[in-house]
Amino acid sequence: DYQITIHPKVRDILVSQLLLANSKDNFAAAQHLDKILASLKLPPRTSICRVNLLENSREEAIQNLMEHFRHNWDLTGTVDLLIRNHKDLSDVIEIIATEKEGEILQSSLDYCIPRPNTASHLFNEWPQRSSQNWPMTHRVIICDRFCAEAVLRGSHIYVKGILCADIGIQAGESVAVYGHLEEKSKPTRGSTMNAYLQKRELLSISSRSSLPSCLYLGIGKTHCARAEFFSKHTGVGVTMTLERAAPLLPPLHGLSGVYVQNLPSILVGHALNPQRGDTILDMCCAPGGKSSHIANLLQNQGLIVACEKSRKKVLAMRKLFATSGAITCIQPLALDSTKCFNQNCEFSTIKEVLHNARMSNFDNVLDVSSGFPASSFDRIMLDPPCSALGLRPKLRISVKEKELTKHAEYQQKFISQAVELLKPGGVMTYSTCTFNAFENEANVAFILREFGHCMELLPLEGPGQKGLPGHGLSDEQRSFVRRFDPSDEKLDC
Repeated sequence: DYQITIHPKVRDILVSQLLLANSKDNFAAAQHLDKILASLKLPPRTSICRVNLLENSREEAIQNLMEHFRHNWDLTGTVDLLIRNHKDLSDVIEIIATEKEGEILQSSLDYCIPRPNTASHLFNEWPQRSSQNWPMTHRVIICDRFCAEAVLRGSHIYVKGILCADIGIQAGESVAVYGHLEEKSKPTRGSTMNAYLQKRELLSISSRSSLPSCLYLGIGKTHCARAEFFSKHTGVGVTMTLERAAPLLPPLHGLSGVYVQNLPSILVGHALNPQRGDTILDMCCAPGGKSSHIANLLQNQGLIVACEKSRKKVLAMRKLFATSGAITCIQPLALDSTKCFNQNCEFSTIKEVLHNARMSNFDNVLDVSSGFPASSFDRIMLDPPCSALGLRPKLRISVKEKELTKHAEYQQKFISQAVELLKPGGVMTYSTCTFNAFENEANVAFILREFGHCMELLPLEGPGQKGLPGHGLSDEQRSFVRRFDPSDEKLDC
């Protein structure tokens, strides 16, 4: 069974963070962490879609989803697809693949080859291949780790994610699909399987590692011949079949009227509780899902300033907003939010700042050099860059010991700016996609410690666990925040 490994010092820190939640029992805390890591390698069993209510109703979205899957997913008679309303959130749809008997399809990841079958061997003699347990009945393609994680979430395989493939693959052929895990031994894109196996054998000898560098993902059907995998720049290269090494999830690319988003991310928008007419700052808005959600909640009756340091990401978000149907209240900006407050700003309102901003000549992105004046936003959403330890599925964790604290220190720069920009009586949300307590409970404690004269913690309702003890929050304050533990099967997110 495939296991996610982490650096021993990182492991010690994460175990220590869980100690108080496990009655100071080091063994129990270590088991808790192992359970979290085991959960990370698989996606949630339920796919979540947020409805774009500016474009369609939830009922219309469900009908569109059913039609989409009817035409784009080859379901056999053994599988049902359950599409239903979320019981608490009026803008959320749940999608669950079940067997005909109603059981949720589950599996585990391992280093297995495709299931035995009666197909004749394609390769009558290839000792190197058979000795390493590579399939002799299927040609193979290997995709990169990020593509592999997307496949586990239900995606098909796009040509840009394919690293190498057997010679002779034709369109319409069934192939065994693997994901490459190790960044250091990543093959040259376009390599043959023979070259890949030789390199893999040499690296395993030199590193003396017993961990395989590949993970079996399932069986797919090719859309094109091998040469086109590496000559094309866009498009699907392989459609995954129902034979997969992970829970069966539907492909969600190309949907209209809905946005694929994790449940905790959606809950952040509801926690912000935007009101019509508000001026709202999204400090780190890429890829844009939370900003578009706020626009839905506002029904376009307000102003959202969506900041992102990377111009490339800003351009991608602008395209997302333009194609999301009727979103008109978002102003994307290429801006480093750790430096966006200007105590001596010559303008007194955000509308004045935007009116006087200059449009870039080469990409038409608005540049705000003046910064923002104090107390100028009704609500602020802060979801800063983080260690991303909570994202699922995750096949590899490479975070280093010092990064666990460095991320938290960097996040505090955003926090300090946000406090200056928030109006008296305004609301700020703080969220991350990691389970590292330094970036979560400890940073909430930082806000209360450094800015307690003007900031208070408000209780959150809804799903999730209370915060971890031992990181600066009282028992009451821990009950005000929400932690989403990947190993909590009831939460499944």
